[in-house]
Amino acid sequence: MTIMSFKYERKVITKMKFTVNVDCTPEEARRFFGLPDVDQMNEAMTENMKMWAPQNMQQFQELQQMIWDQMGAAMTMGNPPEEKVKKTKT
Repeated sequence: MTIMSFKYERKVITKMKFTVNVDCTPEEARRFFGLPDVDQMNEAMTENMKMWAPQNMQQFQELQQMIWDQMGAAMTMGNPPEEKVKKTKT
């Protein structure tokens, strides 16, 4: 009687990792990867933001002031202001 034996050999595969650093400008990278030139669109958006920013900031400040006023009123609804408490204690 013959016994067959199989020998399994595991091959170890080593992987190599490497890093490539490329020194280029964003415009050069965009051209290399074939991405569109968006400079004109970027300039137009920047100009629009310069016009909108002061208006939006004013509206934001008004909203913020309204919220603080409402919070202050809500905080003093149940409790009298400190000045009144001081006057009644003396």
